[in-house]
Amino acid sequence: MWLKSVLDKVGKFEEGFRHAGPDDIDISIRCQKLGFRCAFVLDSFVLHFGGATADGSVSVEDRIYNARFFKEKHGFHCPG
Repeated sequence: MWLKSVLDKVGKFEEGFRHAGPDDIDISIRCQKLGFRCAFVLDSFVLHFGGATADGSVSVEDRIYNARFFKEKHGFHCPG
């Protein structure tokens, strides 16, 4: 139940990003702004069924769009 209460406060993933956008970083920033602590798990494994999200198939245009969208939203460039 705690996840629903967090999402009710933070909101869902940003739909304004295009394919392979930094929506995970965006939601982490929003969590921190609301006082939630975020942790990074460096030895985790993520399996994307149906394809990868950040491979060579992401167009340069989408990457540029996502970078600009992030900068406009948060006022700084996306880390990483």
